[in-house]
Amino acid sequence: MAIKLIETEWGKKLVVTFPYCAHKVSAIKSLDWENTHRRYVPEEKAWEIDAVPDVVYFIERELGMVVPKEIFEQIVATYEAQNNSVDIVLHATQGQVEGAISERVRTSLREALRYMLDGVEWSTKYQTGEWDGWRNLWDDYYQTFPIGLLELVKRTLIQHKVDFTIVDNRVVSNVNLQLNWTGFALRKYQTDAVKEAIDIGNGFISLPTGSGKTLVALNIMYKLDKTTVIFVHLKELLYQWARVIEKVLGVKPGLVGDGLYEEKQITVAMLQTVNGRPLQRKYDIMVVDECHHIPADTFKEVAFKVQAKYRFGLSATPWREDGKELLIQAQTGTMLSSTTPQKLVEAGYLAKPKFLIAGYEDEYIWDRSYQREYKKLVTSEIRNARIVEIVKDLHEQGHKIYVDVKRIAQGKTLKLMLEMADVPAIFISGTTATKKRQKVLSEFETDSHVLVSTLIKEGVDLPCMSVVVLAGGGKSGIQVIQTLGRALRPKEPINEALIVDFKDDGKYVGDHFDSRCATLKRYYGELYQPKTI
Repeated sequence: MAIKLIETEWGKKLVVTFPYCAHKVSAIKSLDWENTHRRYVPEEKAWEIDAVPDVVYFIERELGMVVPKEIFEQIVATYEAQNNSVDIVLHATQGQVEGAISERVRTSLREALRYMLDGVEWSTKYQTGEWDGWRNLWDDYYQTFPIGLLELVKRTLIQHKVDFTIVDNRVVSNVNLQLNWTGFALRKYQTDAVKEAIDIGNGFISLPTGSGKTLVALNIMYKLDKTTVIFVHLKELLYQWARVIEKVLGVKPGLVGDGLYEEKQITVAMLQTVNGRPLQRKYDIMVVDECHHIPADTFKEVAFKVQAKYRFGLSATPWREDGKELLIQAQTGTMLSSTTPQKLVEAGYLAKPKFLIAGYEDEYIWDRSYQREYKKLVTSEIRNARIVEIVKDLHEQGHKIYVDVKRIAQGKTLKLMLEMADVPAIFISGTTATKKRQKVLSEFETDSHVLVSTLIKEGVDLPCMSVVVLAGGGKSGIQVIQTLGRALRPKEPINEALIVDFKDDGKYVGDHFDSRCATLKRYYGELYQPKTI
């Protein structure tokens, strides 16, 4: 066995000689020819391979041969001199690393730019070993990656001491909108978020519900002064954004969704609508509200088609329960700014949440089937009666109450039960006509009704709400946090809000209750000190 280093017209090569061994020959043939240019030289009965560090590691690991120290040092010195710099070329939705990178760097990029799906252990391909459960966003062949993962790529190259130059080929129009700012003066954490966003040019802004994420986004739009598309996923958000844009920036935006399709220099668009009928205009700024929804296939595909240089996401809950957080970053960039609910409560910017857990006893709810057990939960006369009892007491104390349900049937039942208990109540859902929904929400602050709905989660602004009753149960921590945020707008004279949950006991709904508690503890920290009632 022998290893020597030679100089050829194609650069330095390692010549490897060994007695025939089927295993070693098979291992060498498995090397990627594009990266190693391996070839067999019959007259010498030897293999000739590119002299790069990765090949050295391969020879020692797979062939069991030791590369002489002096040869290894020459290879490393030559390789570092030739490959210590690459270009990172930026296009509208994708970046590309141009230049040679070692297999070690490739491996690190693959590991940094991948995610594992939640529940993958139940996949047949995973169980049979056909798939390792990872989804990779780094393309080894073309050395490309989604533009939002630029910071992760830069960080990985820095860790491996690979110098790089950014080549930005993204295009920004020369159109300036000359917007006017008539909004409130921003708080310090908001101005910090705006500055960081503009300096970096993309990323998702994670601030608690009620902390003014919309105002931050509008200020970014105002300062960049470029054409903008804002993506939403709910009708309420479509119209809410339109109202606040006209009020704060002084322009009437185009609306795409809910039967409307008019694009302007600033457009608010529902992702579901755009998925079926793509936008015609080009935009310099893309804002995605509640960006934790991006990983859904529709949202991902739409966002990827927008050629905007500036890309931002907004969310109070920038994690997902299915393990796809990296897909958020792929479209909008890494997290830019965040603060905790506790800090904002201490500063008086949010109402202090007081958590109440109501007990009840209904052994009939237990079931071996999740679907049957959940149906028993929401139709339980005992549980619904307990909900009505608590709501009636709080209503008589003068609270503005929202009762959150997941199913229309339970919402209608609770509305009737509340009315029978002499508590005025109104129910709205996704099937309620848009005009009626808007009317009910706009009148909520002044009327005496208890609002029962499946809708009040993301984006609906009801600052007078002082109580949230989680009547619908469920597992989704993100939806719970989004729902509770509706009640945390600052209040006078007592800056507090009540959150009422129910200690469900069952094979499945009991686990859901535990999951909700764990999520609230994670998000609210020391603020989460529930009291049993």
